[in-house]
Amino acid sequence: MWTLLGVLVVAILWGATQLAMQFGQDVDWYAGFGQWLGALASVFAAGIALWIATSDRRDRMNEQRRELTLEASLVRVQIGRGWMPNPVNYPDSRECITVTNWRRSELFDIEVRQLRTAGDQDIGTDKFSQVVVYSAEKPEILLREARQLRWVPIDPKAYFVLFPAAREELSYAAIRYTDSAGRRWQVDSNNAVIRLDADPA
Repeated sequence: MWTLLGVLVVAILWGATQLAMQFGQDVDWYAGFGQWLGALASVFAAGIALWIATSDRRDRMNEQRRELTLEASLVRVQIGRGWMPNPVNYPDSRECITVTNWRRSELFDIEVRQLRTAGDQDIGTDKFSQVVVYSAEKPEILLREARQLRWVPIDPKAYFVLFPAAREELSYAAIRYTDSAGRRWQVDSNNAVIRLDADPA
């Protein structure tokens, strides 16, 4: 494109020279024409440079957003069945939500945002029989309330399992968390990722 533009400018200058010679214009007129054309070319070049700089910055910002979103999606939310620990009897097979942290950094301020049954009914996000945090480097943690997850950092490669009090089949779950850089995210069982805090980029 730039080669074609350069050829076009040269052609215009050659054509203008021929016209000036045909009509017998004096040197002053031709010099003025060259200055006008040079000024126009300078403005055009400045506009192109500004457009290139703006496009490069926008591309870098979009690439950074894609990378951050991809990293955020490494927190996986899955619905299935699991064995709920029972200190008295045998473990109980129950419907549960498992959230695994495959990021390289911890998760903080975790919040259960939405739960939906197979009948497409929203259920309470604070009513759980048990919440269990599993980590290779720490003993398992038993919680009675999901809101206690706000104060439990989830290590890389660790996961936690939520057993809803309602014994209903689940179809959807959404979890919010804060990453180590302070960004707030929402991930769900449909693998959707949403950034919740203001994006400075």
